[in-house]
Amino acid sequence: MRRAAIIVLLLLGVIRIAATYTTFSETADEPMHLTAGLQILTQHRYAVQFQNPPLPRLVIALPPWLAGARYVGHGDVMAEVMTKFYTLGQYKTMLFLARVGTLVFFLIGAIATWAWARREIDETTALVALLFFTTQPAILGHSGLATLDAAGTAGMGVALLAFSRWLERPSVARAAVLGAAWGFAINCKLLCIAYIPIACAAIYLVRLIREPETRARWRSIVTVLIVPPIAALVVWAGYGFSTAPAATLTAVHRAFPETVAGRLLASLDPDTPIPAPAFVRGVAEMIEVNKIGFLGYAMGQWSNDGWWWYFPLALALKTTLATLILLLAGLFLARHNRAFVEAMAAAGAILGLSMTTHVDIGIRYILPIYVPLSLAVAVAVMNMIRHRNKLVRGTAIALLSWHLVASFVAHPDYLAYFNELALPDPSRYLVDSNLDWGQDILRLRDEVQRLKIEQLGVALFGPADLDRLAFPPHSYVEAHTPTHGWIAVSDHSYRWMRPSGGWRWLDRKNCRRIGKSIRLCQAQ
Repeated sequence: MRRAAIIVLLLLGVIRIAATYTTFSETADEPMHLTAGLQILTQHRYAVQFQNPPLPRLVIALPPWLAGARYVGHGDVMAEVMTKFYTLGQYKTMLFLARVGTLVFFLIGAIATWAWARREIDETTALVALLFFTTQPAILGHSGLATLDAAGTAGMGVALLAFSRWLERPSVARAAVLGAAWGFAINCKLLCIAYIPIACAAIYLVRLIREPETRARWRSIVTVLIVPPIAALVVWAGYGFSTAPAATLTAVHRAFPETVAGRLLASLDPDTPIPAPAFVRGVAEMIEVNKIGFLGYAMGQWSNDGWWWYFPLALALKTTLATLILLLAGLFLARHNRAFVEAMAAAGAILGLSMTTHVDIGIRYILPIYVPLSLAVAVAVMNMIRHRNKLVRGTAIALLSWHLVASFVAHPDYLAYFNELALPDPSRYLVDSNLDWGQDILRLRDEVQRLKIEQLGVALFGPADLDRLAFPPHSYVEAHTPTHGWIAVSDHSYRWMRPSGGWRWLDRKNCRRIGKSIRLCQAQ
């Protein structure tokens, strides 16, 4: 019976995700990931944007490549990136083909979360953890795109499962498996370089405090020394065991002249072969972007440096309210449960690390946090259901039902989901990939055609080509210059200019919502 329930939950998740593929237009990052994967398959090299690893991009690009899509590589690379979803002549077909590969990582993440919960607790609690993982809107939304965030979440699940096995018996063999799992996670998302160790360290610290017998095995901790080299080998394999002369990484040295890596590169002979040069460059670029900052939006403000409270806010608004209440209840009712405390510690460590970054542009950057949170909320639910007080048991059932209703009502807008705390206009709090990533352009086109609009003013966010998507004649509208006729403004563009008084000439009474992220207005 439990096996059947597992299969049903996985199938429901897959069906719900797949049902969104052709509803949404390409989002901001998808063309780059698709192009990079096609370059590997077509030319057997990796040179399109290094801040992401090649493995998920290969999985994303394989179905389009099998259908005939290719990387040309002549002329302007970015021009080719922006046309990739149109190469086969069937836009929706390309959307489907590019996005279907991400299902692999959704399934890996879901099964790993279930297996980890089963090892740590029991079969029933593991089933509840799987239920929460496969119905959390943020997970469903990012699992339906040709991006790497679901892959990073899968890496977290696999790594925590391997770490659980090592904690049970810290042998060299299990440490090697943990190293391979960490390497796999890094190959899925470079942020896992930091997320995995800090989450595992938080769990280990709780285990040391709560179980004195763990301290008696302190000598076995030396087995973790094998983890980094195994992980490095797996990462190198993920980059095709590539090497390049140190001279090709001079850009890294210039960017970080005072760092250990920078000084090491400067000291090497220019002909010294460097393993996985694309990985080294990608990590360096990622650190540089975080150092410089990235323009983000929160609570009516724009900032290049971000805010320490950004990701706690995103988590509070992008997670179902029932999940948050259950986690809060767990702090009281499940505080003596080791697995609950460890999972919350791992989630807290990920959240704490994210609060130090300057790249605040979406909950997707902490999407792996839903692996430990799924386990924690499952423990909270089961503790409440098994409670002797009927009111507590009834509350658990009510909250679980609330979560499921919120999840299914959100269809198909999982990406733009916000809980009740953000109503009626989530764009007041967050935009970027939380709400407006360019995904509603196809919906806008359908509405424009239905209304027989002949001329359209636009201020839209995203990479979609309006001409190729058969929009009527259109022109860009300036936020501070009142105009007449039909105007489509995305929430990203709308909030971008609001602090300076832009768009105040739009009468909200004459506006309608297109999907969750575009305002279609008729200006008088």
